[in-house]
Amino acid sequence: MVSAPHPLILIVAERHEEHAWLAAYIRAAGYAVAASDDTDAARKIDHLHPEALLVDTGRLDAAGDARRVQALRPLTACPLLVVVDRDDQDTGPAALDAGADDFLRRPIVVQELRARLEAHLRPRPARGA
Repeated sequence: MVSAPHPLILIVAERHEEHAWLAAYIRAAGYAVAASDDTDAARKIDHLHPEALLVDTGRLDAAGDARRVQALRPLTACPLLVVVDRDDQDTGPAALDAGADDFLRRPIVVQELRARLEAHLRPRPARGA
């Protein structure tokens, strides 16, 4: 019997070296991982068809992250989650306003990450059904 493949989560971060710690958390939550920086995100989304995007805010300000989300949102209908700093009160809401589906605060708790991904990836009944 062949097991079902793990859903693929694409990490988008400003710099490639920022992916490693986030990829480890996602793998620990039971998902497959691919990574991209901003310049390669569109190609990877088109080629890999990820189940969800996890965008690491890095060192951008709230406006910069909103622009990043606005650039990514038209490329896919999959859930788009943003990782923000614990004390950052502006970036999460700005990302939601720009089209993100959710955000998580650092430090990330693996159980919360898994639960949020599962909630966003869960099949939904059609409205009115």
